[in-house]
Amino acid sequence: MAKRIVILFGTVSGTSELVADEISESDLVESSDRTVSVVPMAKAALNVFDDNNARYLIVTSSYGKGEIPEKAQRFFDDLDSRRPDLSEIRYGVICLGDTKYSQTFCGAAKSFDRKLRQLGAERIGEMCRIDASSGDFPEDVALEWFEEWIGLYK
Repeated sequence: MAKRIVILFGTVSGTSELVADEISESDLVESSDRTVSVVPMAKAALNVFDDNNARYLIVTSSYGKGEIPEKAQRFFDDLDSRRPDLSEIRYGVICLGDTKYSQTFCGAAKSFDRKLRQLGAERIGEMCRIDASSGDFPEDVALEWFEEWIGLYK
C-alpha cells in the first residue's frame, strides 16, 4: 500500500496552495496512516516522481485562457521536453477554475492530466473540478473529493 502522497501545486492567487495545505493537514491523512509532502511546482524538479510507491496529486488553477500558472510553467515544460517514463506513477488531479469561462475551465489541470498520461502515468479516479462561481469553499470541495480518492488506491 502506498504510504506517501506528494501534492504538487501550481497557483496564481494562492488558492491551490491553500487547498494543498488543507488536504495535507486533514484528519483524512492522519487516519489513513499516510504521510504527505506538499511541493510547489515553482520549486519542483522531475525527480519528485522518483518514488514509484507514492501517489501524486496535481492541484492547479488556471489563468488567462486556461494557461498553466506562471510559477508552474517551468515544471510543465520540463515534463514536455525531458519526457520521463512515468509508467509506474499513479496520480489524481484537483483543478480550480471558473465556469464563467467555460471554454477554458480547468485548462491548466487538463494540460497536466494529458501530459502525465502521455508519459505513461495513470490517473486514479475522476478529476476534481472546483468552480469559483459555485460559492463553495474550494478546500471543502477538495476534501470531500479527497476522501473518495484516497479510498480508490492501495
